[in-house]
Amino acid sequence: DELIEAMAECDKVCTHLHLPLQSGSTEILKKMNRKYTKESYLSLVERIREKNPKLSLTTDIIAGFPGETEEDFEDTLDVVRKVRYDSAYTFIYSKRTGTPAAAMENQVPEEVVKERWMVQSPGHFYKAMEHTWCIISATDLKNLSCHCFICRL
Repeated sequence: DELIEAMAECDKVCTHLHLPLQSGSTEILKKMNRKYTKESYLSLVERIREKNPKLSLTTDIIAGFPGETEEDFEDTLDVVRKVRYDSAYTFIYSKRTGTPAAAMENQVPEEVVKERWMVQSPGHFYKAMEHTWCIISATDLKNLSCHCFICRL
């Protein structure tokens, strides 16, 4: 809370905060060994927004962590809708030999993981966020496209 207060009061502090979500499912967060829940994360965001409503929030999200169900994935989308991130770095879970997650049962099929990741891609994910910032992606400078809810170019 001291950091939230300092960011709100000090004009020399950047008005951007990267707050990794990873998953909106408390059950998946527990499997990831994260020490927060969906509810505590949303509470933190609420405190941040109360003190500094103009703060830009970005995040990281992983699609397809072992054991992730459709309900778990919907929990993630629920957090996205509630928080309205300005940007998100989305990743496909990749099995890495020797990690605890690699040995977990219920590995999510690759086609399901890719489908969930596509929902999180700019063309779909940012529209669900309904934020007011334009999200620009470019494969080259001649082909700029905005994927935000407002522009829909």
